[in-house]
Amino acid sequence: MTDTPGSATVSAPARIDLAGGTVDIWPICLIQPGALTVNLAIDRYAKATVRVRTDGKIVLAAEDRKTRTVHADRNSLATESDLPLHREVAQAFGGDGGIEVRTRSGVPSGSGLGGSSTLFVAATKAALLATGGALTDREFLRLVVDMEARIIGVPTGSQDYVSAMYGGLSAVRFPAGGAARTGIDVDLAAVASRIVLVWTGLPHDSATNNWAITKAYLDGDAAVRDHMTAISAAARDLEWALARGDLDGAAASIDDDWQARKLLAPGVTTPKIERIGRAARKAGAIAMKVCGAGGGGCVFLWCADGRRAAVAKAATAAGGEVLRFRPAERGALTA
Repeated sequence: MTDTPGSATVSAPARIDLAGGTVDIWPICLIQPGALTVNLAIDRYAKATVRVRTDGKIVLAAEDRKTRTVHADRNSLATESDLPLHREVAQAFGGDGGIEVRTRSGVPSGSGLGGSSTLFVAATKAALLATGGALTDREFLRLVVDMEARIIGVPTGSQDYVSAMYGGLSAVRFPAGGAARTGIDVDLAAVASRIVLVWTGLPHDSATNNWAITKAYLDGDAAVRDHMTAISAAARDLEWALARGDLDGAAASIDDDWQARKLLAPGVTTPKIERIGRAARKAGAIAMKVCGAGGGGCVFLWCADGRRAAVAKAATAAGGEVLRFRPAERGALTA
């Protein structure tokens, strides 16, 4: 929403990637037959406020990180290293005048819930509103994907941005020209009632894990390509199960993804993740998967009907921190 002329505040939802993550990374998404990602937007919001300044200064702040930097002009901004996301947004929309970009994340750093991508969507949308700019959804998606790739120095995916833009339960495909989103028509509250979201306490490095996988895929590693094929198939099966409202059947697809994902690269799973999974299954979880690239961050547990509370208790006892959430039906760019 726009606060005053030249100022805007936007919130965008994070996501749980239910199946088909990693296949959304460019150019895997264009090469892999049947590439598909399924994710659920959740009410863990990134918030960004952008304000046009009249004093020519460029002010950047990540409130949750208690980090703030001030630059006298665009030449000084080019040296910014503490807040590269803010720098990219300020460079894209600051023009020759001053601009202020403030953000707050709604998820732990390295959670695997698409936190940085969600921040990019919120900050970029706020900058457009504050400066009177306009982009089509396709142009917007290309911009935020490119800005983050420039920061991390390796190809990035697009599913996180799509979820933050539109919200809801998404099936994301990857035709030439950019990702295409289809909403899955199902009771979102019923889907959420099957999920326990758990923070392992250990941040992951998605850029490192994903680049190792991407490089192996592009180098023609047969095993990695086979695992990607299995992950893509699992996502398609999950879309079909969810569209039919078959929440018990969805568990098999999630498990298929997880079994293939663990083989993609060393470190996707950890002893703590496996310990949480074993405890949760004893309490009534019928599937589990890491969120994002793995190696830490969050995991989600898919529960048998009526077993969510018991699974949450077991996951906590095993050393995890249960994160409360509800589905987010709307995204930052939804009218």
